[in-house]
Amino acid sequence: MFNEDQFKRHLSESLERFSKEDMSYEIFFRIFMDVLDNHAPMKSKIIRGNNAPYMNKCLSMAFMKRANLKNKCNKNPSERNASIYKKQRNFCVNLLRREKRNYFNNLHLNIFRDNKTFWKNIKPFFSDNNKANNKKFTLAINDEIISEEKVIAESLNDFFTNSVDNLKIENFLHTPNDGVEASLTVREIIDLYDSHPSILKIKECFIVNGVFKFNDVTSHELKLKISNLDSKKAIAPYDIPTKVLKLSSEIVSGYLSELYNKSEHNNEFPNNLKLANIIPVHKKNTTSLLKNYRPVSLLPIISKLFENNMYTQILNYIKIYLSPFLFGFRKGHSTEHCLLSMLEMWNKALDDKKHAGAVLTDLSKAFDCLNHELLIAKLSAYGFDENSLTFIYSYLRNRKQRTKVGSSLSTWKI
Repeated sequence: MFNEDQFKRHLSESLERFSKEDMSYEIFFRIFMDVLDNHAPMKSKIIRGNNAPYMNKCLSMAFMKRANLKNKCNKNPSERNASIYKKQRNFCVNLLRREKRNYFNNLHLNIFRDNKTFWKNIKPFFSDNNKANNKKFTLAINDEIISEEKVIAESLNDFFTNSVDNLKIENFLHTPNDGVEASLTVREIIDLYDSHPSILKIKECFIVNGVFKFNDVTSHELKLKISNLDSKKAIAPYDIPTKVLKLSSEIVSGYLSELYNKSEHNNEFPNNLKLANIIPVHKKNTTSLLKNYRPVSLLPIISKLFENNMYTQILNYIKIYLSPFLFGFRKGHSTEHCLLSMLEMWNKALDDKKHAGAVLTDLSKAFDCLNHELLIAKLSAYGFDENSLTFIYSYLRNRKQRTKVGSSLSTWKI
């Protein structure tokens, strides 16, 4: 049994062997996982194939008998064996329907008052077609059908990493992967994009008086961020479990705040926190085409903490420059506000005997196509200092990902 007090004491003693100045993320991660493995070693559990809530002993026995009769019929095909098997098969179908009906009839009405209990009881009956990672599936690539998990994982990883290149978008200066920007400093990027239309527009519309610099994070602030983490959200394979991190927040917050501050002072985001595990999720139409899958990225839990601190500080500075009509990805703004705003504009136009219209655009791979160098130049125009921009640029660059299909993982790719 996991003993929380013993785990905390062991973790504290192990971390104290290293000074906070000598600590790196790699050392912290290794110590944490070694202590956790000592107190709560990883165990494997076999889940029954038919793990539905309505399953009972009667159904299991009937299914087992059906399987035995089917095997017997396959080995010794005859009219008698086939007749017996079909009779048992029909019996199982009727029994299954009856047990499902009884299960739903006996569900307590409380499940309709509590969301968590309701979905726990109802979700098993919905289709899980979108959970491509949990079931066998095949892909059609170059007129060839592929069903091997490892090959599918590699194919999807290649597709996801090259999806933007395949769009063949012309950039203002150079293409992101031609090796030019990779060697540029932040100062060189700012100078190169100085005449870009969006940079000129920012300078025309805004007078920037302040200068943005990242502030150090305290252990107390990081402890609060750890406590706000959602333990129910998925984590990357072999990563620190969110629940255990929250249990030990008082011990680790000081070390993690020192790690973040050291990274920020050195203008270098830790490389091990830029490793993403990709889960392919079926998006639309047939499941056999690569283009019908979208990548869901699972990052290390510590990376999310560091990201959140950067996000909070950047937002507090930049929000005064954001348009009041920018509704996406902003706290207190939603599609509902966007629709209300448009309706008011249209109504006003019609009241004034004018015409009302809208231009709706859907950008392919919108976030993936974002030019990182242009983003750095834009932030500079808004008053971000070079050290902050170098830290942000380090966060954006040299990220790696691998795709997981079933139990197979692809190789890492930039």
